[in-house]
Amino acid sequence: MSTQGDSAASGAQNNDRANEQRANNERADDLAGMAAVDITAVGGVLALPGRNWGWFMARGVLLVILGVLAGLAPGWAVFSFALLFAAFSFADGVLAIASGIRGATHARERWWLLILSGIAGIAVGVLFVLFPLL
Repeated sequence: MSTQGDSAASGAQNNDRANEQRANNERADDLAGMAAVDITAVGGVLALPGRNWGWFMARGVLLVILGVLAGLAPGWAVFSFALLFAAFSFADGVLAIASGIRGATHARERWWLLILSGIAGIAVGVLFVLFPLL
């Protein structure tokens, strides 16, 4: 009788071990599935430069050419940068004023700082257009 009891206890332990192993395998499969998703997502991002390497190369070549031109004609490079900065400053000023006007719903809010910032941005933009190399 004791052999049957030992056999039943041993069978229960084997079933517990088998269930535990099955649960571990399922967890491992879940983790592998998550890893596969992450690898696929990263692979999708990394595949983009591989398919468009020509555009990245063209961009790099264009930037090298612009760098060489800026080195050969630094005056024109500074002038171009000054005009680009003027355009950005002017556009930023206009958008800041628009935000200030739209935000002027309550007197206690600081919408007037946006309008003041916008006026300063427009003034800087105009000054850089009028006197780009000063």
